Amino acid sequence: MSKMFDGTMFKTLAPAALFSFAAANLYQVPLGSSEFPTDDDFTPRWDYDSCTISRSTAFEVLKGPNTFSSSPSDPINSVKITPAINKTNWEQWEFDGIPYGHFPHHGDVLSEPLVLLLRQGKSAHGNVHDYLGRQALLRARSIILDCPGYTYGIWNSSGKSYSFYTTKDLKYTKLVFDSPGIRGTYKLSATTPPVHADGSAPDPEGGKRADAAQISPDLYYSVPVAGGQVEMDAVLGSGKKLSLSGRGGSARLWAKQGWLGLSESWVALRAWAGPYTIAYWHVVSRVGVDTGKKFSSGHLFYNDQLLVGTRVGNISETEDYVRDTYNFDGEISGTDDDKNTGVVFEFASPAQDKK
Repeated sequence: MSKMFDGTMFKTLAPAALFSFAAANLYQVPLGSSEFPTDDDFTPRWDYDSCTISRSTAFEVLKGPNTFSSSPSDPINSVKITPAINKTNWEQWEFDGIPYGHFPHHGDVLSEPLVLLLRQGKSAHGNVHDYLGRQALLRARSIILDCPGYTYGIWNSSGKSYSFYTTKDLKYTKLVFDSPGIRGTYKLSATTPPVHADGSAPDPEGGKRADAAQISPDLYYSVPVAGGQVEMDAVLGSGKKLSLSGRGGSARLWAKQGWLGLSESWVALRAWAGPYTIAYWHVVSRVGVDTGKKFSSGHLFYNDQLLVGTRVGNISETEDYVRDTYNFDGEISGTDDDKNTGVVFEFASPAQDKK
């Protein structure tokens, strides 16, 4: 882990690819978002004929082919793999949050990032990873309910359950977690618009590049919420109460094969600095002729409006691009394999003459 601004950045090798987004914060001015709806608006209905249901059980997979959607016109949080995952493909919903300022607190105020991964796919490490309660759900059963107005998912196993409910417009999300390690709720109100890996906005009518959500060979990535307002209330297994008021977001990943086959390494980051919001991924591929090649996706927002959204990871005179440059001459390094001491992100838009 290496320091970035006043927060943290995770860089993991594929064998240890558990963490998703880390959040960084350099004095974030709270941005506006509409009032979160009442809890009654977040109750799933199982009797709607217009809804579809996808079920998955860890280590039990579909034998034979299935349908894998890479279409950028599909709703971002809808199920991408039907009727069920097979032994190679998987999909994942990710949510995170961090307190304003990210400074140490005392008492019952959370002072560290919250990261929760909800996964459908064959995994020896479990299908839910909770980096606040420090636990995973092994052999979890999952059900995704996809309806015209919302998407609801629930994972449960051995007295533990985690669920999410997100509106179809991606403006509001509610998570409920109930396990011996942690019980509580997480609410996310989006302030940024959703985007695909290439920076384009979701378009249900199509018209976008067919590969808009692809970040690297066999791996697809979209950003339902790059930045939003987070409120969380929870109780740990020890009885300690926790609360969080800050910024957070969510990400969506789905792939045709496991991490070891997809990637040699990857970096994922979400950051806030004053009026700026950053969502960034890069993957060093392990697929065929692209083995060793770096693929990037970066999004820069100013006052919640997208300035740069691109998959170009090198300097360009015609296209928007993003670059990450790692430093090694600092006094303190983290636990990254390359022992870097910091990183500089460069976003540029030649068309806007901005950098």
